[in-house]
Formats: sequence, C-alpha cells, structure tokens
Amino acid sequence: MKRLLLLLCTIGLGLTASAQDPHFSQYYNTPLITNPALAGQFAGKLRVGLVYRDQWSQIPDAYETFGLGVDGRIGSKWGLSGHVVRQTAGVVGYERLDAMAGVSYDILGENAGGHHIVGGAQIGIMSHQIDLTEATFGSQYIPGTGFDPGNSAGENLDDNSNTVLNMHLGALWFVGKPGQKIAPFAGVAVLNYLQPDASLGTAEDRLPLKIYSHFGARFQLGERFSLSPHAQVLYQGPANSNLVGVNGHFAFSNEFALAAGVAHRLEESIIPYIGFDWRSFTVGASYDLAIGDINDVNKNKRSFELTITYILPGSEIDAKPVCPRL
Repeated sequence: MKRLLLLLCTIGLGLTASAQDPHFSQYYNTPLITNPALAGQFAGKLRVGLVYRDQWSQIPDAYETFGLGVDGRIGSKWGLSGHVVRQTAGVVGYERLDAMAGVSYDILGENAGGHHIVGGAQIGIMSHQIDLTEATFGSQYIPGTGFDPGNSAGENLDDNSNTVLNMHLGALWFVGKPGQKIAPFAGVAVLNYLQPDASLGTAEDRLPLKIYSHFGARFQLGERFSLSPHAQVLYQGPANSNLVGVNGHFAFSNEFALAAGVAHRLEESIIPYIGFDWRSFTVGASYDLAIGDINDVNKNKRSFELTITYILPGSEIDAKPVCPRL
C-alpha cells in the first residue's frame, strides 16, 4: 500500500499506474492507438506514424509518452498494423511499454456505394515497472537531523515489474469516396478486453476495460476547404473523458495544405491544434490548456503533443483520402 501511495504522489496523478492507459488529444492522428479497426484505412500502400506527448511538463518527472505505428493494406479488405507506446514518469522510474500487432477486415469492401464497415483486433503485451531504489520514505527522516539516505527505509527496494498479455477490439463505419461532399464516420473500441492482472505487488490489480467511441464528419466546402467536426467519449473504470472539436483544412495545392482547429475536453482543457500536409507527410501540434477544477490542482500546467505521419502513395494517388481523417 505504501508503494502505491508513493507512486501516486510522485507522478501527481489520480490514477494508479496500471490504469493510466496512453491517451492523446490528437486521437485522429494516432489511429492505431485509437481503434484497431482503423488499421489500413487510408489512401496509400503504407503508413508510418510518430507521436510525442509531454504531459504537465512543469511538474518534475511528469509523464512523457512516445509512440510509433506502422500499418498497411492487403488487397481491398484486409489491413495489418503494429505499434509500440512507451510512457515514463516519476522519480521512482515508472515505465510502461505497450507493444501490439493488429488486423482489420472491411466487411463491405468497395462495392457498397462508399459505405464501409470494418472490424479490427490487436493482441500484444503490456509491461510496466517501478524502481523504488530512487524513492524516499518517512523512516529515513530523523527528528532533529533531517533526511538520512543511509537510514533503512524498511521496505523491499527490489525493482517491481510485470508483463501481461493484452487485447483490444474495435469497429468502424464510414462513408467515403472520391468527390464526396459529406463523409460521416463513427467508431467504437473496447481496450484491455482480457482485463489482465497488471499488479506490481501481491494485491490483484486488473486493467479496467476502456470503452472508447469517436464520431464526426468531413464537410467539403468548395474545392480547397473542408471542415471536420468530431467528438470522442471515453470510459475507463470510474473515470470518463469527453472531447468535442472542429478542424479546418485548406489546400493551397495538391502538395501543400494547412490545418487548424480547436477542441474542448469537457471540464478539463481547451486544445488548439495546427498542422500541415506536405506531399506524403502530415505534421500536427496541439497544446492542452487546463481549465476548470483540474486547473486549481495543476497550477496552470500544460501538455504539448506532436504527431508526424508519412504515407507511401499507392499506384493511383488520390489527393482526397477515401477514409475521412478520424
């Protein structure tokens, strides 16, 4: 129990280490982490994505998250994917690594008037650990003397780690074809489907189910400009997070476009976004500005997020993706 409390205080979060699943404000630019069914749903042969998130950076040793994903299509219906996400936080050296491989299948294919229904699944490992040799304990503070690192902590300071099998499931519906003026989409994912025991001690600590939905539409307003309102709803255990936003996209040419938008994570933050498309690259940057009750605790701390995506074009390059950016 002391170890759990120490970890919570150190990383400054109201969740246990195992319950802090990776999450990103630019969920539309991290498709493999958002929904397994999004694997292969893009115009091209191969997609490579990078993401970096610096969460509450003004707090010492706060959360940093790195992610790398690769996916592609096999024929007109199958998609394959693989991604890794690494999180670090806290003076006790907390680390978490998720490594997943996935597959998706488009049930309707290309012969349903632009309608697509896709199912997807991912399987892999979740591994995390803490290093309590970097921690300090109350028993090491001596009245009248102060902190004595040589004084016994009275705890087992061996590294604590655990690796478990994990699985995610997802489904996706979207309408998209070249020249379409309105392209709606909706998806749902059930993450941590196996609810493995990810405890770092003797007490059982199962990963709670993470129920995740996302939906919206892309409206093509003229030849160069499109507008995409979007939303996500997330539930995990007793916690929930709801986000609504809108992004605009203006194409200066077939090779260059600018994007900008804003989102609101209800009762938590305002999230401005800016990005650009250049040839086969998409770069996005966002900044979480805390508001409401969390701002009172967080003392105006901020979170920065950067995404970079590269798509290897197919034999026929379509400047307008068949699948709207989700």
